[in-house]
Amino acid sequence: MIRSLFIRPGTPEERKVRAWCRKTLHLTPGDLPLYRQALRHSSAIPEDRPDLPDNERLEFLGDSVLDTIIGDLLFRTYPDQGEGFLTRMRSKLVSRQQLNAVAQRIQIEEVMESNVVRGHETSVPGNAFEALIGALFLDKGFRRTQKAVVGLLSTHFDLKAIELEDRDSKSKLLEWGQKKKKKVEFRVHEERAGKGRGKQYVAEV
Repeated sequence: MIRSLFIRPGTPEERKVRAWCRKTLHLTPGDLPLYRQALRHSSAIPEDRPDLPDNERLEFLGDSVLDTIIGDLLFRTYPDQGEGFLTRMRSKLVSRQQLNAVAQRIQIEEVMESNVVRGHETSVPGNAFEALIGALFLDKGFRRTQKAVVGLLSTHFDLKAIELEDRDSKSKLLEWGQKKKKKVEFRVHEERAGKGRGKQYVAEV
């Protein structure tokens, strides 16, 4: 009798999502419907259930939360670096390519609801990852979301490799300037893209 009080009822899909969150995020969902919404692509909405919410609003929220988490992480990791370096690093870390890579490594597609053929729409896993961050934020608050996301990033991102990539690109331009006896300066501008993740950072030389 006492044991039955601790059994969480639910559908197989709900149990699967809950188990995945425990394994991947190291926490138990409080508001499980939020997480299921985060993992639900618009293509999975049945015609007879137009009221069923997809993950687009949570993706919007998660995008903003992720920017803040990444910004804080870089600010603390690189105390001696300037705005230009931090901006370029953040742009690379939150690029669609990187988000899709993380989403695939944590096998987010195993718990997603989507009728999009895998590989045909490359933004779907990354979008779901951002939506998941939005759900985490609403369910657990910023600090626990930050801890979970930083844990994932530390596991699946190599900051040093990305840093070296940034320095290699910059070094090539500086070497060119020295050969041509030109002064090379970098100015970073933020531009809004029509589609995709929303932000692109362009460096003016």
